[in-house]
Amino acid sequence: MNKCWFVLQQSFYTPPEYASPRKARGKTVTGDLRLGDIVPSPANIYPILTQGTLPLFSPDMRISSTQLCEFVWDTTSERENGGTIGGGVPIAAAAGAVVNAEISAEFKKTVTNWANFSKVDIEVVQPSRSYIEEVLALPDVKDCIEGNKLPLPFLNKWTVFVVTGLMIARTGGTIGSSQTTTQGMSGGPDVDVPGVINAKFQGSHQRSIENNKSAEIKGDRVWAVRFAKVYKGLLRRRWMQTEETAGAALDGDYEEESVHEVLKYEGLRLDTEIVDIAATEGEGNKWVFVTGDL
Repeated sequence: MNKCWFVLQQSFYTPPEYASPRKARGKTVTGDLRLGDIVPSPANIYPILTQGTLPLFSPDMRISSTQLCEFVWDTTSERENGGTIGGGVPIAAAAGAVVNAEISAEFKKTVTNWANFSKVDIEVVQPSRSYIEEVLALPDVKDCIEGNKLPLPFLNKWTVFVVTGLMIARTGGTIGSSQTTTQGMSGGPDVDVPGVINAKFQGSHQRSIENNKSAEIKGDRVWAVRFAKVYKGLLRRRWMQTEETAGAALDGDYEEESVHEVLKYEGLRLDTEIVDIAATEGEGNKWVFVTGDL
């Protein structure tokens, strides 16, 4: 199962409240971020392009929901780079003396994010073509599409994203992150004069910086979001819809509904990431998910 949930950098969006307890046709009465909203990108969902009343969901757009209890999540990504520069320079050709210098540098960055919630609600919907046609016709969405098109008329290419899933932390919880950065250099010159001296001088320097932060969330907040990518390519006459997964942090294995067709990005490379999720759905059922390298 592909990763399909994007964890928000800041958990300040309030979840939707529906006019009907059965969430009939998705009609909401409040909520900063709702199923069916249009945003510019998963990395930056501000500004939400569908302010005000959303079109009613078509009859086939059933909202599926489930609840997880004692939800614990953490993810760690690590990036490490290094290199060596070396060379020899004659300093006295008559004596055959040579100085060889070699310097190596290393850089390592480790980022860990985590969350702990007593209860998480998950709401998912599959947008219909008719619903997407309606939201694409809204003034702010049309303005965004027109502003991002390429200047030539025949290069009609654009992309927007529809919110298709909400992961809502109920009654608060805690979130946090830590970042450790290490930089180091080592090396030095070798002096070699045949029959006179052969010496090697070595030195090293390393610096580490660690930042930690955590916060307690009060009330109900949207913590992670799932998106459908709606786009029109250069040579396509109509827009297409796929599920967005590039850059997502959470797996979707624990959902009842299957993920629809995913478009794979050519040449995409992501940092190694390890994700552990442990939660119970309802009572008595334990779920554990682990994803490795992408």
